[in-house]
Amino acid sequence: MKTKRVRRMKNKIGKKGVLFTITTIVLLLALFSLSHSFLVRSRSLSHLLGSGFGEKLLFIHDDVLSNSYRMLLDIIVEGVERNSTAILKFDHIFLSSQRDYDAYMQNYESLVEGTYASLNNIDLSLEGFNSSFSILPYNTTFDYEEENLSVYTMPAAEHIESITAYISINGTFDCSGLACPGQEESQENGCQGPGNTAGNPVIFITWQDSNSFTCTQAKELSPTENNDKGNGKQFAANLLSGNAEVKYGTVLGRDGVFKLIASGIESNLTQLDIEYRLAPEKIMLKGGVLGISSDAAKRSHLVLYQEP
Repeated sequence: MKTKRVRRMKNKIGKKGVLFTITTIVLLLALFSLSHSFLVRSRSLSHLLGSGFGEKLLFIHDDVLSNSYRMLLDIIVEGVERNSTAILKFDHIFLSSQRDYDAYMQNYESLVEGTYASLNNIDLSLEGFNSSFSILPYNTTFDYEEENLSVYTMPAAEHIESITAYISINGTFDCSGLACPGQEESQENGCQGPGNTAGNPVIFITWQDSNSFTCTQAKELSPTENNDKGNGKQFAANLLSGNAEVKYGTVLGRDGVFKLIASGIESNLTQLDIEYRLAPEKIMLKGGVLGISSDAAKRSHLVLYQEP
């Protein structure tokens, strides 16, 4: 009887419960990280309350940022490679319709401004703390949109030499209505590229399906042109179910946009390299602003990554 009751309980949970668990686990990990950080370091913070504000703000900045910001966005930055160009390299960017990144950030903001600030008797504020961040000095902006990702490169798109993306998807390449049987067939039928080739930068897109087969396309495209083919697609994976596509250029009336669009599918950018022309400034990924609510002068940018 006990076994039957357990089985009935499992059936009631169903897929919806599993998806809910997946969507909340990243947020829970981030909140645990912040709570653990506070418990470990609250004694040290109390010693700083009478010290200069600059030292205290740096301490709080490190506490709030920790690894939680990156965990909430589910992003890993490998670093910057400098030679004749500067390449900003990402190792992991996961996108899913089951994740509400804006809600994650809002809940974390509420935790910092509420519980964390109250426990430390500090009036904190987070401004511009959302599912987007900027890349300086190139004024590139990343914006998470559930299973979609937009990278806005204007007005500095002319400084981009190439964009390389390796995208793992949980779908299967379509070869005449059946799963592609091998790598050769997958490269031939698994994806398509834009019909036009003009301008700069070079866009390299590799799709990897659930069978670990890959399909690669590369084109030189202008950031100020609509580079859709006649069917309205650019770099698209041909799948048995679901849709996944990358567009570059003028997208929805805006120039210089690199956009990953997906529906009915999850995608993981296991590699995203943005190659820029050299600039004297170091590359920095900047998010929101942490400050004391009562004093606008006491503010600090939250930095996701700073080039050494």
